[in-house]
Amino acid sequence: MKTTLLRNLIALAATALLFSDFSAAAQVDQKKQTYESFSSITVRNDFEATLTPGKEYSVTVTTEEDLLPYVQVSVVSRSLDISLAKLPKELKKKYKGKNAPSFKVDITAPEVASVSLEDNAVLTTASEVSAKQLTLSLGGKSRIRRFDAQVEGKASIMLAKSATGEVTLSADQLSVSASGSASLRVSYEVETLASFALKNVALISASGNSEKVNLSAEGSSKLSLSGTAKEQLDVNADGSASLDALHLSVPNAKVVMTGGTLIEAASETLSMDLSGRSSLVFDKNPVLTIVAIKTSSVSHYSIR
Repeated sequence: MKTTLLRNLIALAATALLFSDFSAAAQVDQKKQTYESFSSITVRNDFEATLTPGKEYSVTVTTEEDLLPYVQVSVVSRSLDISLAKLPKELKKKYKGKNAPSFKVDITAPEVASVSLEDNAVLTTASEVSAKQLTLSLGGKSRIRRFDAQVEGKASIMLAKSATGEVTLSADQLSVSASGSASLRVSYEVETLASFALKNVALISASGNSEKVNLSAEGSSKLSLSGTAKEQLDVNADGSASLDALHLSVPNAKVVMTGGTLIEAASETLSMDLSGRSSLVFDKNPVLTIVAIKTSSVSHYSIR
């Protein structure tokens, strides 16, 4: 009898503790701030941000109640900065491991000029963003889940370290650079020039249309490119870079390689300057201009 009673008391105590912990973890609070304006956005730490086009400039932060005072949101010289202050030891202990908290931030603005993500920050656009000029800069282990944009002028995307992103945009001009182990998937509609620069072991998958395309790659970076370049493809490759432009429709190509591999499909003219054990595979039947071929290989795609 006493044993049964003791077991029941222990069970009740465990249940009470469970619900107490659940209740404490479920105490989520929210804070909204409005601003006169901001044109650039920087998100740091572990925030998950959503950017929504709207008439007002506002930031709404949602997180655990006891963590909200440590969220730092400021606007200085039209630059919005969102970060987390150093937490005291007791809060770090409370939220470590499986109890890791979520930091959600909703940003509303009519348009933006630049977005910077650092640390483990994550960003998603709720709908297409408008901008006159746009710069996206990602570092650390930050991530863009989805970014849709319509840009009047030039759009620039820069990724470093272990950053990742998925971007869809239209612009007059596009510039993309990736280094470290960064990776990007980008779809684009560009009026003039689309340029891509890769270093280290960066990876880019790109699909789109433009007048011209510039490719620059070194290290062990990789790029796959499809779509249309109405006038010209210019390639400069080094190291062991791997470039696949087989599915890029383009009339003319100029290729300078001191290393790496390239597959391309220029239909009218192809100029090549190859050295450093580089490898070029071409499709179609363009008029060939050979500047130099030194310790390198050239072959047609049909006889690979």
